[in-house]
Amino acid sequence: MNFFKLNRQLSNSASQLDPLDGLRGFAALLVVVSHASIKGMFPVPAVDLRGLGRPGVYLFFLLSAFLLTLALLRKSSSLLSAPVMINYWLRRFLRIYPLYILYLLFAVVCTKYVDPSKPIIFDLDVDGFMNHLLLQEGKDVTWSIAVEFKFYFVLPVLTLLFSAISSRSMKALVGSVAVVLVALQLFNSQIRAFSEDTGLSQYMTFFVLGMLLAVVQFRMGEQFAQKENANKLMRVLGYLGLAGIVIMTPVVYSKFGAHVHRTHFHNQHLLYGVCWSAVLMAAVNVPGGIQKFFSMPVLRFYGALSFGVYLFHPVFVSLAITLGIGLKLGFWFVLASSTICALVAFKTLEQPLSKIGVGRTNPPVS
Repeated sequence: MNFFKLNRQLSNSASQLDPLDGLRGFAALLVVVSHASIKGMFPVPAVDLRGLGRPGVYLFFLLSAFLLTLALLRKSSSLLSAPVMINYWLRRFLRIYPLYILYLLFAVVCTKYVDPSKPIIFDLDVDGFMNHLLLQEGKDVTWSIAVEFKFYFVLPVLTLLFSAISSRSMKALVGSVAVVLVALQLFNSQIRAFSEDTGLSQYMTFFVLGMLLAVVQFRMGEQFAQKENANKLMRVLGYLGLAGIVIMTPVVYSKFGAHVHRTHFHNQHLLYGVCWSAVLMAAVNVPGGIQKFFSMPVLRFYGALSFGVYLFHPVFVSLAITLGIGLKLGFWFVLASSTICALVAFKTLEQPLSKIGVGRTNPPVS
C-alpha cells in the first residue's frame, strides 16, 4: 500500500482529510471511465458508464468550494489581510496554471504539427491559447478549469458573507442559501450545460452548496461526533445520496425506464448537488462504509493526481483510437498512461510548487 502514499502538501493540515482526498480521486476516475466509455472502451465488457463525467466534475466543484471555504473560515479574522490573500492567490495560481499552460502549449504544438486526420488533442491556435489563459474559452475538459478559477475570485468575499450571517444565526444562513439555490434554478432553467461553456453562474449551485457545508462543518463539526442521532441521519442520507447518483447513471436508469441519452441528467444541478453533499458529509463525519470506501489508499492516490489525470486522459483516449488498441484493453491503456503522466507531473511540478508560500501563513488550497 506504500505505493499509493503521496505527500500532497496541497492542503493545510486541518483540512487534510483522507475521505476528501478519496472523493477527489473518485471524481477523477468517474470522468475517465465516462469518456472512455463514450468511445466504447469499458473497464469491464458491456459495462457502459458514459454520462458519469459531468457528475464527476460537479463533485470536483463541490469539493473545491468545501475545502477552500473551510480553510478560509479558519482565517476569517484576517481573511482579507495581505499575507492571507497573497498566499491564497499564489497557491491558486500555482495549483492550476503551470501544468495548465504546459497542456495548452502541447495542444498548440499538436495543432500545428500533427496530422489533423489523427488528432491527439483539441485544435488550439495562439488566439485560443490566450483565450484559455484569460478564462474566456474552454475546449474538451478545459471548460471546468475556467469555471473553477472564476469561482476563486468571488470565494473570499462570499466566505466573509457566509461567516457573518452564520455567526448571527445558522438558520438565517440556511434560509438565505435556500433562496439563492431556488433563484439559481429559475435563472438557469433555460440554460443547457454544454461541455465548452465557461460561465460561472450556471454552476454556482455546487459552489454555494459546498460553501454551506463548509460553514456547517466549521460551526458544528465537533458536535456531530457527539450526537448519535446526527450520525445515524448523515449515514442514511449518505447512502441515499450514493443511491441517487447510481440511479441517475444513464445505463442504470435505462434498465428501469425508457432509454435516456448520456446527457439526460446533466442539467439536474440541484439534485446532483444534494446527493453529493450527503455523500461528502457522511464521508467526513460518520465512521462506516462510506468513510472507509473513500479513505481507500488507491482513491487517495488518485486524489493527489486528480488534476493531471483529468487533463491528460483525453489525450490517451485519442491515442488508443489512433493506435488501434482493442476496446477490451482501451480503458486500461488510458488509465495507466494517464496515471503515469499525472505522476510525473505531480513529482516534477505540482508537488515542488505546492511548497511555495509567503511568510508563515499556511495558505488554504484544495
